[in-house]
Amino acid sequence: MNFDYYSFTGRNIGFIDEHEQQLLRQARVFVCGVGGMGGAAFMRWRAPASANS
Repeated sequence: MNFDYYSFTGRNIGFIDEHEQQLLRQARVFVCGVGGMGGAAFMRWRAPASANS
């Protein structure tokens, strides 16, 4: 399974614009209180870069 960044974040467009999404992509963020699917998404996100491509 290949990670597709747009499929993962595309629903953000409208809430934030594409430029802001790119800023988030390049930022370091702290995610607090993830549970259920949020926990699985976080674990996928924190995997080494080679695993996400």
